[in-house]
Amino acid sequence: MTEKWVSILLLLQLYCFGCGSCGKVLVWPLEHSHWLNMMAILEELAQRGHLVTVLVSSDMFLTGSTDSSGLNYDVFPVPQIKEDLEEQFEIYLSMMINKKPTFSDWEKLWEFQEFFSSAFPIVKSRCENVIFNQMLMEKLQQTGYDVLLADAAFPCGDLIAEVLEIPFINSLRWSMGNAYEKYCGGLPSPLSMCPCPWAD
Repeated sequence: MTEKWVSILLLLQLYCFGCGSCGKVLVWPLEHSHWLNMMAILEELAQRGHLVTVLVSSDMFLTGSTDSSGLNYDVFPVPQIKEDLEEQFEIYLSMMINKKPTFSDWEKLWEFQEFFSSAFPIVKSRCENVIFNQMLMEKLQQTGYDVLLADAAFPCGDLIAEVLEIPFINSLRWSMGNAYEKYCGGLPSPLSMCPCPWAD
């Protein structure tokens, strides 16, 4: 008789509470090596049953909807052309590979800063084309995402999460001295609590 009651109680628990709940994850990625690192996390989440949607601008080089990882891709239009960005990145990459060994630390830092300064209008455009796209934002709100996973090196993830009223997680700490994360994302201070990444 007790085995029967235990079985009934177990079935009631499974019926009432389910075997577990899977969440809906929205992703604000960056490209190249950042994407490869983040994709490992996302594929594992998708394998565990979570709905993972990656926001991709039309000018990004990311693996698209042709992959078989179980990830969903939501592509939004931007005015930039993918080929122009690819050419700009190749110039920067060539300079860093061929000339970087001769640079002093200050020159390396300066070139790094110059590259990101030139990329700022592109980042701003991508952000605006998500935030001001009412149809896209309504669709994202109706989907009811539980969390936004963002790459800290690519601004705007926290703004998207705030508009959608969901928490966000940075996939890595990125900026020199954790300046962006500490002052914008509210990470704990002093830095001893949050190890500082170094550029090589």
